[in-house]
Amino acid sequence: MANRTPKARKGQGSFPLSRIEFDRRFRARFFDPAFEDKRAAIEELEPIARDAYEKARKSPSPAAAEPVSPIQATRSPPSGSRRATPSRRRKRAMGTRASGRGCS
Repeated sequence: MANRTPKARKGQGSFPLSRIEFDRRFRARFFDPAFEDKRAAIEELEPIARDAYEKARKSPSPAAAEPVSPIQATRSPPSGSRRATPSRRRKRAMGTRASGRGCS
């Protein structure tokens, strides 16, 4: 039997939603009974949102970055994911790296 390797998929497919499916998903976001009083307003927004989706419009005015205070500028950034967590300490004590590979 020949071993056939499937061709790797690259990128992300472009499958535009049908109008019915878009409307269903849009309305699902406002299923909570708290939105019941605003049902008419949501229905007015639906065609605007669908038009933005169909024309692939993104946010027209991105928010500007907030100014950095002098105190924030002098602070060092957080240590991030490399800080010594209890699990990392245990792994070091056992002689393995946190990634699971043995120490060399």
